[in-house]
Amino acid sequence: MPEYLCSLDRPASPLVDFPVELLQMIFTCCTEIADKHYASPPWIAITRVCRRWRAVALDHHLLWTSITSKLKLSWTKAFMERSEPLPVNVTFITHTKSCHDISPSLRDLIALLSNCTRLRSLFIFAHPSFILSFLITLPPQTSIHILSLHCIQPPSGHSAALELPVDLFRGQAPIRELSFDSSTYIVAPHWLLHGITHFSCRQQIPLHALLDALREMPVLQYFELQCCNLRWIDTNTHPSPPIQMMRLMCFSMRIYSLRFFTILHARLALPEGAKIRLELAYQVASDLDNWATYIPLLLTRVPAATRISHIHLYGGNLDGWIRFLVGAPFVTGYEDAEFSFSLQWSRTLNTGQFHSPIVHLASLCDLIGSVTARALIFDRISYYNTRPVLWAFLGKLTAVEELELRRNSAAKLWDAWRNDDAPVVLPALRSVRMVDTDPRLPGMAEITEEGLLRLLQGGGRQYVSSIMA
Repeated sequence: MPEYLCSLDRPASPLVDFPVELLQMIFTCCTEIADKHYASPPWIAITRVCRRWRAVALDHHLLWTSITSKLKLSWTKAFMERSEPLPVNVTFITHTKSCHDISPSLRDLIALLSNCTRLRSLFIFAHPSFILSFLITLPPQTSIHILSLHCIQPPSGHSAALELPVDLFRGQAPIRELSFDSSTYIVAPHWLLHGITHFSCRQQIPLHALLDALREMPVLQYFELQCCNLRWIDTNTHPSPPIQMMRLMCFSMRIYSLRFFTILHARLALPEGAKIRLELAYQVASDLDNWATYIPLLLTRVPAATRISHIHLYGGNLDGWIRFLVGAPFVTGYEDAEFSFSLQWSRTLNTGQFHSPIVHLASLCDLIGSVTARALIFDRISYYNTRPVLWAFLGKLTAVEELELRRNSAAKLWDAWRNDDAPVVLPALRSVRMVDTDPRLPGMAEITEEGLLRLLQGGGRQYVSSIMA
């Protein structure tokens, strides 16, 4: 370690004399970006710069609240002592199948946590049997608010669910955020679900099990379902009334088919103004046939989806995504959108011959009614199979008034225009912005926002010819 990091008697400097509050913020940032899979905290060097920094760090309780099972027991004890009275966040990762098979050091750690009533969040990445045996060691009077369980292999029987004990925490833990990740699914006791406000579910969970869980969450505000590809059974009749999700603020699904959304949404009663985020992962060419079936149902069930205002296109043939947004400010992410629908594709996620969906973007625009879009973002675009695919896509967006070109997109678009006698594609365009553009890209010296605006408004080939003359 450099000498200047080890000296506690180093002369004062403007950096060393930073206000305590600012130093605490810097130290906290260091802990957030550091790799947490070390036997000792990698950011500990900041406590060795000088005596003042050491004193500030030791007295900053928040700095010592994140504990992982990779830490040596001596460090864990130090974290527990220096974080008091603040609650702690524990990450427990192990590949052992039972608490009986663990090393003595992990056994000591479990014994230490079994007396901890200041537990705020708990993330467990382990075998199902270990998860069950570990949870029952925790004190029932714990103040845990966040529980995240990740099963690294199915329970015995492969199709069986992992059922948490009914008397877990003696029914007293005030859990508010719950996250389950399993190759099958996890069943929680009803009492645990009653106070849940955030529920993230990355599981192969049957529809009936998911509905049973949602019925027990009257105060749920955020719900996310990911990567479920079971064969949910749909019927035209729903004997049970829709589940009232009166406090739901965001409904998010990352799925392989819109069929999952149409089935689940029909069984839920969402409040007015609840945000809906749909991320669809393209897998095989047959997925394209589902668009014509399920997108009309989507537009019927979600009226906001008929008012697309922003479109964001990223990537090209082999890897990329397109996102349709409603109500999102042009400069912010999709989190602020009233409604968002994304289609993602990647050659690496597909087996066999890959048929890129990008040649069908114009058809997708027709189905989802994106003719109302007023803003468009191009980000890292690459050449398509044929450039006419690009012109066909842009030709559907006749109402676009704002265009933002990020990274290499301005150069790619300019090059396409220079080589094609392209049609007028964005007649309503009023402004073009180039963001994060690399000036070293070929031809960038001759590209301007005004020039691109004239191109896309219809100045086209004549303008390019005048520039190149």
